[in-house]
Amino acid sequence: MRYLLHDVFLDTVHARPESTAMVLEDGSSFTYADLNKLSNQFAQFILQHKQSGVMTDPYVGILSPVHERSVAAIIGALKTGCAYVPLDEASPVERLKQILDNTKLDLIIIDEHLCDKLLTLFDHEHVRHVLVLGRGTRKQEVYTKITEYDALLACSDKEPAHRNQVSDDLAYILHSSGTTGIPKGIMLTHRNARTFVDLMHKEFALTTDDVVMSRAPFKFDLSVFDIFNTFKAGATLVCFDWNKAREVDAK
Repeated sequence: MRYLLHDVFLDTVHARPESTAMVLEDGSSFTYADLNKLSNQFAQFILQHKQSGVMTDPYVGILSPVHERSVAAIIGALKTGCAYVPLDEASPVERLKQILDNTKLDLIIIDEHLCDKLLTLFDHEHVRHVLVLGRGTRKQEVYTKITEYDALLACSDKEPAHRNQVSDDLAYILHSSGTTGIPKGIMLTHRNARTFVDLMHKEFALTTDDVVMSRAPFKFDLSVFDIFNTFKAGATLVCFDWNKAREVDAK
């Protein structure tokens, strides 16, 4: 049975392609059609770089705050049949390496501002490709695994071939805080995620006129509510810029 998390997004793309899907703090906005085209480019990139195939290497690491590129990357990963694995940017590199050991992640999609901080992560034996969500990194001379964002934009925005996905396929893997010393993966299927989204849609009754603030990073399952409940309703998701310097009120 097809009961997939990203179908709530695709349904809105078909029904309301020119409605605003996301707005960033700087005022830039993206329609559902825009976001869908970008997600297709991510899907095409992922399929090109899964050398052993999606069935053998079914996970895509996401190391980024919530914005249009990272959300499109997640939808693109789901379209290929992959599950996404959020990686916490605040975690020590050694903890992230433990997650790579557990999942054998071969592809990581990372925000540009995190590259310098986490460069040593790319040395992990399982990591073969790193896509940077930004320009100007110019670190390919040292890390040949790195691909810059321009290469993603050169990919086709054609919808990837339909995959025989079912509701019991994995959608994403969250990791525990690691209180035992080793982070443990929590595997969520499309059925898990869709049931949650459908229940929250019924409970909160969002409409196309609503505007929802993105509050939770990808490492928390509340982000699924923020993103996919908004998209199911055809509403607009507003993203806070977590990298922007803020003034602190004097006390």
